[in-house]
Amino acid sequence: MKHILENDSVANLAISVVSCFLLLGSFALNEFLDPYMLYAPGSSLVFVPAGVKLLCILVGGLPAIVGVLAASAYISVGLWGDNSSFLSTFSLAIVSVSTYYTAVMCVTKFFKISSDLSNLNYLHIVFLSTLGSILNGFILNLAYYSQHVTTGSELLSKGAAMALGDFTGCFIVVMLFHFATNAFKQQAHSA
Repeated sequence: MKHILENDSVANLAISVVSCFLLLGSFALNEFLDPYMLYAPGSSLVFVPAGVKLLCILVGGLPAIVGVLAASAYISVGLWGDNSSFLSTFSLAIVSVSTYYTAVMCVTKFFKISSDLSNLNYLHIVFLSTLGSILNGFILNLAYYSQHVTTGSELLSKGAAMALGDFTGCFIVVMLFHFATNAFKQQAHSA
């Protein structure tokens, strides 16, 4: 996937850093919302970081993936550091980032979404949000199962709960981005 600024190392670094801090900030925001949105430990009805992760990867490409992976690894170490090795916590971050990358790649190729996202529409957002959240919810819970965080009997229920929270977070964040870019385009055309 191409991103808007190609072959510019300063821009790539900036995209990585901004993506990292956006994900860390969205995680802090979600922790603030937990008393209102937490369905079960590890499952929020609206998980904003999922949407930020999806949006960063969609807009920023590979440089954003680097930043999102760094933030995800930092968050994973904070959540699981006492219970797991660094390798296992880093693998959880890789799984989480790769599920959203896979969703972006599949949906953008299938719907032929241009690299500048000019033809991104409501239906694409629904598919991006759905595929990303389902992949992340169930594959990440399989990874949790492999590390004895989730039991076999909880796989389906926790995967579904995580997918629902991820979907609402993805849908809200990407839809707000879509509305903002459309408003910006309309403002630019009227000027």
